[in-house]
Amino acid sequence: SLVSLTGSFAGSATTGAGSVPLPRRLGETEVLVGGAAVPLLYASATQINFQVPRQPLIGQPLVEVRVGGQRVARGSLTVIPWAPGLFAALNQDGRPNSASNPARRGQVIQIYATGQGEVSPAVEDGAAPGTALSVTASLPQVDVGLRRAEVQFSGLAPGLVGAWQINAVIPADAATGSAVPLTVIQGLRSNTLSIAIQ
Repeated sequence: SLVSLTGSFAGSATTGAGSVPLPRRLGETEVLVGGAAVPLLYASATQINFQVPRQPLIGQPLVEVRVGGQRVARGSLTVIPWAPGLFAALNQDGRPNSASNPARRGQVIQIYATGQGEVSPAVEDGAAPGTALSVTASLPQVDVGLRRAEVQFSGLAPGLVGAWQINAVIPADAATGSAVPLTVIQGLRSNTLSIAIQ
């Protein structure tokens, strides 16, 4: 999963990762989960985005933020097998779904999320999958309004770190409108993402 940690991280300069694999330190900032440094996407004095390692112990490992080798924050992170979180949807033409660019019934949408759990083949922490598809152990359930969508693909998004891509067919009898609720169930039910369908 990708995680955003918010708080006060004194001395952490605003910087983002410039390449893949992701670094374990951005400027003077690092995050340790269970004592091991994790890949970082972004760091600032108020927010740090990082990737949860593939092999943490399920439970509540200790999280520490260090700046210049000094601990500036500490807490625990709850780790479970799946925790789907949706953040974007693209239409079949690859453009972002919106009220001015709705999808049509019967078309395939690409849902972008995180929290998919284990994939096969595994991808190293901080790395992006290449041409070989890395798929989830099971297909999630995708609900579009009150209808179940057919899932054609579920796995890591090629070229992106920690991003889950789900390709699903919008049901022929799905509701239409500019804010049709879409959710994913993979162990748990995700947040709701509103999509436009005509």
